[in-house]
Amino acid sequence: MAPIEEALDEPFECNRIEVRLISLPLKKPFTISRGEIKRKGALLVRIDEGWGEAPVLPEPIYNEEDSATAWHIAVDLAAPRLLELHEARGHLTLRDVCSLLDWIRGHRVTLSAFTSAFTVMVAERKHMPLAKLLGGVKDRVRLQHSIGLGSLEHLRREIEYAWSLGIEVIKLKVKPGRDEEQVSYARRLGAEKLTIDGNGAYSYRHLSHLAQLARRYKLWEVEQPFKPYDKVYHGKLASIAECTVSLDESVTSLEDVVEALEVFPKGRLGVNIKPPRVGGPLEALKIAKLSQEAGVHTFVGGMLETSIGRAVNIAVGSLRGVGEYLTSDISPPLEFYEEDLVEDTFTVKEGCVEVRSKPGLGFQVDHAKVEKYTVKAKEFKPRS
Repeated sequence: MAPIEEALDEPFECNRIEVRLISLPLKKPFTISRGEIKRKGALLVRIDEGWGEAPVLPEPIYNEEDSATAWHIAVDLAAPRLLELHEARGHLTLRDVCSLLDWIRGHRVTLSAFTSAFTVMVAERKHMPLAKLLGGVKDRVRLQHSIGLGSLEHLRREIEYAWSLGIEVIKLKVKPGRDEEQVSYARRLGAEKLTIDGNGAYSYRHLSHLAQLARRYKLWEVEQPFKPYDKVYHGKLASIAECTVSLDESVTSLEDVVEALEVFPKGRLGVNIKPPRVGGPLEALKIAKLSQEAGVHTFVGGMLETSIGRAVNIAVGSLRGVGEYLTSDISPPLEFYEEDLVEDTFTVKEGCVEVRSKPGLGFQVDHAKVEKYTVKAKEFKPRS
C-alpha cells in the first residue's frame, strides 16, 4: 500500500484555500485535430503549502470544461464545500477532498486542482517527495515527443529536436485526411517507434482505414482516434490493427478502464493516464495499479501544464508499470511557454526527466510569476 493510501483519513488543519485563474501565451500555436491552441488557461488551487493545477483551456475543445466553468465550479462549489467540512470538524482529510469527485458530476480536471493541492500539502507536512508519497519506484521517467499538426518541414524539425534530446518515441497528432502523409514522411526520416493520436477526430467509418494505416506502417500505438467516451470501436480497432490502441479522453476514472477491459483483446489496451483528466493523483494511482495487474500498457500524458501540474505527472510516471512499454509525454513547460511558474523548472536529459526528490511539489513556486499571469483570484478562510 502506498503511503498516500494510508493517509486517506488522516486529519489535517487547513488555514487557507486560494483559487486563481491564470492565462499564459504559448510561444507558438499547438494544433490538434480539434483546433489550434494559442493561449493556455489554468486554474491554480493552493491549500496552505500545497499547490495544484487544473490545465483547462479557454474553450471546451478537449473536454466539456473551460476556464469559465472551472472558475464557477471552484469558487462557487468546491472551495465552499471544503470550507464547510473544515468548519464542522476543524480539519480535512484526503478522503474529504476526493469526495468532491462524487459530489460534483464531471468537471474532473477542475477538481483535480483541489485533490492535487491537498496531496502536495500532505507530502510537504510529511517531509516526503510527492513520488514517494504515491509509491513511486523510479528516479527518472522516459519520454515520448508529441508533435502537433503542421507542415512537413515543421514535422522534420520536431523529430530532429526529439532525437537531439535522446527521445525515440514520436507521437504525431493526426486527423482524417492528414494522417498518412505525416506518418509516411516520419518513416522516411527514420522514425522507428511511431504513434499517432487522433484526439477523437475519427468516426466508426474510419475503422478499416486506421487498421490498414497501423499495419502498413507498423505503428507502435494508435491513441484515441474515436469520440470521447467510446470504448467499443477502440476495442474493435485493437483486434485488427496489430498494435496497442490507447484510450485518452475515454478514461475519466478507474471504472472506465474496467469497462474497456471487457471489449479489448488481451494485451492490446493502452491507457494514457492524465492525472487532471481522471481527477488527480489518487485516482491515477488506482488506474496504474489495476492496469499493471491486468496487463494494460500505461503512460502519462500531458495537457500543456506548467511545472506545478507537471510535478504530479512526473510523480505518477514514477509508479511501477507506468511508461514501461509506452513512454510518457511530459515535455518541459519552457518548450511551449516563455516562462514557467516555478523557479527551478526541469529539462530533458538522455530522453528522460528526473523524478524530484525534494519534499512536496519538488519545485519552488515563483509567486511573482503566478501573480503576473493571474486573471482573477479568490481566497477562502475557515472561521475560527
